[in-house]
Amino acid sequence: MDERTRPPLRSDRIERIAAGFLRTLVDHGTNCQPAELARTGAIALDLATACLARHRGAAEDPPPETRAQAMLRRIDAFIEHNLADPDLTPRRIADRHNISLRTLYTLFRDRPAGVAGTIRRRRLERCHADLARPGLRHRPVQAIAARWGFANHTTFTRAFREAYGTTPTAHRARALAGPPESHDRTTGGPEAPARTPGHEGSR
Repeated sequence: MDERTRPPLRSDRIERIAAGFLRTLVDHGTNCQPAELARTGAIALDLATACLARHRGAAEDPPPETRAQAMLRRIDAFIEHNLADPDLTPRRIADRHNISLRTLYTLFRDRPAGVAGTIRRRRLERCHADLARPGLRHRPVQAIAARWGFANHTTFTRAFREAYGTTPTAHRARALAGPPESHDRTTGGPEAPARTPGHEGSR
């Protein structure tokens, strides 16, 4: 088995990983959204459980399924925290978590969008929400797209139209022109998207 397919959880490395993660969470937790905090909290719990298991003399390696789910949660949190980086790619994610690309794709096999599609969908969701916020009405559409990792405006506009069936500009105009309750509806995902943002083939 390729050693890169296994997270380094032996010996005291798990304690160092947990300590570093918790320090980062303390330093940056106040900047996280509720959904992000939920994911990072799950990761912290996994790390704490692994530390306790080692000190109680339990087996150092959890079952493969448990290990895979823990890794997937860490990757989800990493994606959330790096959506603004236009260089966030499957290769970077794999390298950052010391796994192979094949292992990364296997972890995402139950997600139809795949790795790249998941990144794109989450970026589109952030842009969709920001475009409907009255406080951001004077920020250019291109600036909002760039804020969430879309380096090319044409690519962003095409992806947005495919996902929501309208252009970013039209979505913003409709969201900000309607009554307050419509603003709430527009900050979520599309009710009936033309297509799911991303697909397995775009991994």
